[in-house]
Amino acid sequence: MLGIVYKTIDYKEKSKLVYLLTPQGLDSILARGAKDYKNGLFGFTSLLSFVDYEKTNSKLPVLIEFETINNFTKLKEDIVKFNYALSMLEIARQSTDLRTERIFNFTKMALEELEKSTNPKSVLFIYLVKMLKVFGIYSQSENKFKSELKNKIIVAYNSVLSTNIEITKDDIMAVIDYYDELGALYIYNIKHAIVR
Repeated sequence: MLGIVYKTIDYKEKSKLVYLLTPQGLDSILARGAKDYKNGLFGFTSLLSFVDYEKTNSKLPVLIEFETINNFTKLKEDIVKFNYALSMLEIARQSTDLRTERIFNFTKMALEELEKSTNPKSVLFIYLVKMLKVFGIYSQSENKFKSELKNKIIVAYNSVLSTNIEITKDDIMAVIDYYDELGALYIYNIKHAIVR
């Protein structure tokens, strides 16, 4: 099964609970002995790791084996990109009851684009705008935004993730505030992850 790690929690003395976004929805797995670095589970318990894994079929599934496909090392080395990536995963996590496989694939693609992008604000903005449709709250006729921002939203909505449109922090915050006003997401953590 494929998954992207979005959260981990220490469990008992030596283990961790690992939470993943998958094509089938959210998943949680017990990684026994994960705090012992000799066990080689760091790749599975590291935030943003894209993994292929196998688990037991029990009430609290236990990790059997895994392979790291992409650990997004360059993304994790850049604090701005890292925060944007966590924001994307948080949005995807809150939308998992809707078209899950498409959300998973789009989020994975967005993370890959974010890692190589020289304009991370643009990637985040496009991701936010495209995810509005998932929540059923986007309309190109929306009059809430100033015409300059509205034009950026229309370009973002119709573009691929690599489009280089000039985006400011205020543009990003306006879209996040729109999510907030409509009650689509719990956005406290997302707002605090957005840096200049």
